[in-house]
Amino acid sequence: MSYTATVGLGASTKRTSEVPANDPDADLRKWLREWFNVNARKGCRREWADLRAAGWVVNKKKVQ
Repeated sequence: MSYTATVGLGASTKRTSEVPANDPDADLRKWLREWFNVNARKGCRREWADLRAAGWVVNKKKVQ
């Protein structure tokens, strides 16, 4: 019997881990966090432009 069934919750209420152990975008996430600490008031368009200027090749939708 699963944990959610034991407690009486639906399976959709159980949270999964946020970042998998073998995250292929770990370096990208690190860069984005560092960028945000310096540029907190700028939006995702500027974030994506700075990302491209730094040499990253990434889709806009991944940054949003």
